[in-house]
Amino acid sequence: MSSPPAKRQRTEDAPITRSEIWKRDGSVVLQAANTRFRVHWSILEQSSTVFRYMQALSRPADQPSVDGCPVVEISADPRDVEQLLNALYIPTFLSQKALPLPTVGSLIRLGRKYQFKDLFDSAVARLTDEYPITLEDFDAVRG
Repeated sequence: MSSPPAKRQRTEDAPITRSEIWKRDGSVVLQAANTRFRVHWSILEQSSTVFRYMQALSRPADQPSVDGCPVVEISADPRDVEQLLNALYIPTFLSQKALPLPTVGSLIRLGRKYQFKDLFDSAVARLTDEYPITLEDFDAVRG
């Protein structure tokens, strides 16, 4: 008799991990699920009206911090956050000829949710260019 499959570890019980996107001089730590990203408020707020408003809010005295940076919990998949931050921090990221569909999906989801207008518009344009809705346009792209 085989043993039952192992249960997935509950997210709130999983240890918090530090992502590879960890800027030493970052000014904010984003936490998505149990993954933390240390980045710059200025980078976030220059592209996102949501983060611009969020940064302007006063911070509660008991807000957690890491190395003097406030921890801001966001409800997003860490893989989506990683793709969004790659688009913001790596100059050549969006200039790639083709991006994997999950990456485009990440940019659309978080671009819409956090109002990264330029990233959202770019991802939607890329999606409609690479996956046209009419058969003639699809054949022209794939031809």
